[in-house]
Amino acid sequence: MRAGNAFGYLTAAMLWDAPLPLATAVPSVHVVAPVPRRAPEGTGITGHRAVLDSSEVVERYGVPVTSAARTWCDLAEVLDVVDLVAVGEWMITGNPYAEILPVTTRDDLMVAVASRTGSRGTPVLRRAIALVREGALSRPETLLRLLLEGCGIPPPLINVHISDDRGSFLAMPDLCWPEYRLAVEYEGRHHAETAQFRRDIKRIEELVDHEWLVVKISALDLFDDPDEAVARVARRLARQGWTGSVKMRQSRHFAR
Repeated sequence: MRAGNAFGYLTAAMLWDAPLPLATAVPSVHVVAPVPRRAPEGTGITGHRAVLDSSEVVERYGVPVTSAARTWCDLAEVLDVVDLVAVGEWMITGNPYAEILPVTTRDDLMVAVASRTGSRGTPVLRRAIALVREGALSRPETLLRLLLEGCGIPPPLINVHISDDRGSFLAMPDLCWPEYRLAVEYEGRHHAETAQFRRDIKRIEELVDHEWLVVKISALDLFDDPDEAVARVARRLARQGWTGSVKMRQSRHFAR
């Protein structure tokens, strides 16, 4: 690794611990060299040559890597909009409950996008940054929100504290619509753990005691039957007073 070069693209995303689709293959190491240098070459290396400011190279796990915002922009060349949004939301949110801090801010992402005018991937970046919101704690939470909003469901609040009428904490659902007293919980693999399972039951029961409805969405719902998941949320919203309508999108299937 020559001085000034850095790991970039999918390799940088992995070093930033970004949530990538399982099918995202990384058969080689991506290395970026600043112009006017030639792109790095060699067995197992995918070389890139780019205008690379010194501020866009930082240290991560003891190695040089493109900054989080620069990495996110570069990923627009290899990810679709929804997965780019998922990576962006993880980068600006982290997971405080797992002691994972954000690695950039939405403002930094916006500045980085603005600097890429005319570059490859710019249209994807502009669509993605308009959808990025702080709060999602996992890739499935982001995909679920985008699925619902894309079908006409009103934008939910993301991982906010819900209180009862006296101001006491009730729960922090993945997605919720307080005006309709509806919460959506994505049931990931960690929810099957005994302690987490018990906490989930207690949280749901407390919401139900305060006249909330709770919709539980599994990985099979999200990835294999997304239209049914949308219809279920729409039915519960309608039961709680929502008068809108949904537009089913039969072609929308996310990569795991």
